[in-house]
Amino acid sequence: MNHSLQRDRLRREKQAQRAALGEHQLDNAARALALRCNPYIEKKTCIAGYQAIRGEIAVDAILRRARTHGAMTVLPIINGETLLFAPFDDQTDMLEKRFGLLEPDVPVDQLLKPEDLDCVLLPLVAFDENANRMGMGGGFYDKSFAFTQGMNKPPTLIGVAHELQKAETVFHEWWDIPLDWVITDSTIYPRKKAE
Repeated sequence: MNHSLQRDRLRREKQAQRAALGEHQLDNAARALALRCNPYIEKKTCIAGYQAIRGEIAVDAILRRARTHGAMTVLPIINGETLLFAPFDDQTDMLEKRFGLLEPDVPVDQLLKPEDLDCVLLPLVAFDENANRMGMGGGFYDKSFAFTQGMNKPPTLIGVAHELQKAETVFHEWWDIPLDWVITDSTIYPRKKAE
């Protein structure tokens, strides 16, 4: 089976597993994730999250806690083939946009570029133990954060997921942006440095 077909099959399998989780499981997973993530977002000043859909692990509690410590929280806005990020809090008006995603209704001059962030919580479909990520297939995050390749400075990229989304391999491609960490509801996976 070729690489592309293997990726497609893995993506469908993990999406189905994630979508099968019940509300109680999703709530417990989000609470456990928040406990594991909190030390990694302390002292961050601008943190990007996302609105969980179709069984994705929720990061709402993490973002609320970050705001209580003075951090700005932002959500992605689709901008062509890349992402910009809109500031939001619990009072921000939201609009349903592309793919049924909710986006903050804020003026264009308030949008931030990916390089303006210092921490990003990325949703994913599958990951491996070396913190490689497989997304939905649109490439929005990979294109937006391509500038981080070979850099050793912010933003810190943290993939967040249910433990059941772990795979032996995600059939990593050259364009896939490596993460600094993957944090799940039960484990933390740091990126292994090349020897």
